[in-house]
Amino acid sequence: MPRSPNHQRVYASHRLTADGWRLWPRGLIAPVGPAFPTLLDALRWEHLESRVRSNSGSTPAVEPTFELTRDPTAPLHLPDVKTIIYTVPTNVMRQSRLAAIMARTGTRDWDFFYGPTRQPYAVWVAAGHEKLLRDNEPPLLILEDDANVDHYRASVSPPEGTKIALLGGAKYGPKKAAIMAYRRGLQPKRRWQMWYTPIDHAWFRPLSMWGSHAYLYLDRQAMLDLADRFAANLARPAGQQENIDTVQSLFMSECPMAAAARPWYYQNDGHNEWATLRYCPTTT
Repeated sequence: MPRSPNHQRVYASHRLTADGWRLWPRGLIAPVGPAFPTLLDALRWEHLESRVRSNSGSTPAVEPTFELTRDPTAPLHLPDVKTIIYTVPTNVMRQSRLAAIMARTGTRDWDFFYGPTRQPYAVWVAAGHEKLLRDNEPPLLILEDDANVDHYRASVSPPEGTKIALLGGAKYGPKKAAIMAYRRGLQPKRRWQMWYTPIDHAWFRPLSMWGSHAYLYLDRQAMLDLADRFAANLARPAGQQENIDTVQSLFMSECPMAAAARPWYYQNDGHNEWATLRYCPTTT
C-alpha cells in the first residue's frame, strides 16, 4: 500500500483497533493525524504500549495497582460508596470486566444501569445520567462501562468544598468551557488541550476537561444542577446538542470540582487510553 504524505513510520508492537488490541509486527506504518498529532506523540504512545498487558482476550489494560487499606482519617471509603456502572445490553465483555473490578475492590453496593442507545449516543447518554442524578443521593460514583483501574485507592479525600470529584480525566477539553472560565475570572492554565487551576500535588480543579468515565458526586444540589443542564441540552434542536462531556465541561466553572492528579480509573475503550492515563498537569 503506498504511503500517504501524512504517514510516518513508528516502531510499535501493537495496533489499536475498535475491538481492542491486535498484535502486529514491529515497523507498523501509523497515521499522524487526530490520534497522533506528531511523530513524537506516536512514540510516546509506543512508550505507553510497553507498559500495557492484555488481561482478557483482546481487551487491553494497564497493569492495575490496588490500595485496599482503609484510612480512618479519610472522609470517604470507596468500597462503601454506592456505585453505578452505566452500560448498554450489548457490552457484555465490559460488564464482566467491571464486575471483576467491583469484586476486587470490595465494593458492596453496586449495580449496572442500562441506558438508552439512541443516536447520537454521545449526546443521548446524558438522558440516563440525568435520571441517575435525580434518583440517587450523594455520595454516588458513576462509572462508564469502558472504565478500567489504573491506581485504585480505597480512601478518597477530595479538597474541602469539592462538590464533584473526578476519579479520572483526559488531556482534552472544549475551548468554549475555557473561555467561560476566563469570563468568570478563574484564570485557568493550559496543559495539553485541557484547562485547569492548581490545588495541590494530589488534585487540581478542571475547568475544561472531557472524560465522564468516573464521576464521584458529593453534593445533592450539584447533582440536580447538572441534571438540569443535561435536560436543557437534550431539549435543544437536533444538530445543536452537545456531547455529554462538553455539557459537563461547561458546568466546571460554575461548580467546585476536583480532579485526581493520578486517576483511579482510565478509559479502556481502544481509543482513549493515551489521553486518559497520564493527563495530569503540573499542579504546583
